[in-house]
Amino acid sequence: MGKAFGGARRIIFLLFFAGVGLLPGRAQEQGAIGEVNVHVGLDAQTQVGVSWTCSDSLVDASLLVFNPDGTLFFNQGHVPSRASGTEYTYRVLLTGLRPGTRYSYTVAGPKDSVQGYFNTMSSDPKVPVRFVYIADPQVKTAADAEAAGSNFDYINQEANIDFLYVAGDHTNKKGNGEQWAWLFRNGGGYPMAGEDMFRHLTLVSTQGNHDNSWLDHRIAIPSALGGGCEFKDGVYAVSAGVLRFIILNDASSHTEGLADNSDVQAQAKFLRAQVEEARALGQWVAVGFHKALYTGASHVDDRDVEAYRRYWNPIFTQLDVDMVLAGHDHVYSRGFVDAQGRKASQLVEGSALPTYAHVAGAPLHVVAEHAGGYKWYKAVSYVPQPGDLLVADYAFLDRNSAQEHPTSRDKREQTYILVELDTQKATFTVYKSKYDPEVDARVTARYIYDQFVVLGKQ
Repeated sequence: MGKAFGGARRIIFLLFFAGVGLLPGRAQEQGAIGEVNVHVGLDAQTQVGVSWTCSDSLVDASLLVFNPDGTLFFNQGHVPSRASGTEYTYRVLLTGLRPGTRYSYTVAGPKDSVQGYFNTMSSDPKVPVRFVYIADPQVKTAADAEAAGSNFDYINQEANIDFLYVAGDHTNKKGNGEQWAWLFRNGGGYPMAGEDMFRHLTLVSTQGNHDNSWLDHRIAIPSALGGGCEFKDGVYAVSAGVLRFIILNDASSHTEGLADNSDVQAQAKFLRAQVEEARALGQWVAVGFHKALYTGASHVDDRDVEAYRRYWNPIFTQLDVDMVLAGHDHVYSRGFVDAQGRKASQLVEGSALPTYAHVAGAPLHVVAEHAGGYKWYKAVSYVPQPGDLLVADYAFLDRNSAQEHPTSRDKREQTYILVELDTQKATFTVYKSKYDPEVDARVTARYIYDQFVVLGKQ
């Protein structure tokens, strides 16, 4: 076991490992360390999980973690792997960390080492929060990876980011090691942007329908409900300064009898408890999951999305959740939606940026389009079914990139969102850019596509 430094601080070390398949294409050099990332633990203020891969069998690796003053906090000299194919994953859970602190770390193997840093979340509910929100990198091909790498490079230029939120579909096919390799090592003009981003930004991830619940052992996603089934895996909450971010799981397409499903009810119970705690502290409440309930493109009337909407919208509106941040539909859309599925936004006059007042029982629903280069969805004509909490023609939205001219499907740009929250307001800045793999270059530099402010409860 590792040695803990720093007085009476107690460190619990847990190691998980699993063999996965050989990574062709952009796999790291034999025996090299790669795909390093840090994910929040069940207590995001004191716990993180560190994950990485190595492409050699029976290779010992080491993890060292350093306090902000450079003193050694944790040292595990021989993190083992088990022989199973030619690619191996490692996962270490660190606990006993100090809230609101930046730690640095080194992961070392027999041929190289990788340095990074991570943040723990602040325990002070008045501390502002800055995070980056992306949806559906969904890397499928080398060309997709190049476009994602360009977007990741822009994210790497953002300063003072507390965490990175990925709203599911990290790759296109669960269990595909080549696609995971491309997510981290992107090729093209920004070949290592993914490796750089993931090893420096503390992750908050949710499972997408193209992911499995254990994210191929690449990312140490926690499960507050114990896991073991599709509606309990990957459900957890992040308390970070002024924000309580509650991650639910709607990746499954098995939505028959959703309201009577005890595991879904366990999610709802967990949500209610987290919201109650957050309200007592005066925090903003955000919910994150993959399949958007209110979106501007073709998934809006899918049978599973309709079932989730019927179940979750009454709960979100009754609890007065502030925002719901999702993915799945590869479109940028936003709107404040009430209990009947109607548009409920209230603009405040006289502000430099579009500014929206808090409307009780009308959460802001956002879909963050597409972080990579695979696909963009279009708006469709749909007829709301009886009892569905939905109105026609996307009239619940304030903005929808699929209904613009040219549409986002025509423009095929990469998107990320910077979210900044303090005790009074939340500011959303939406950045777009475009990388064209055919010419191996950015053809549209990063620009602000949308920016708006949401006021807190007065």
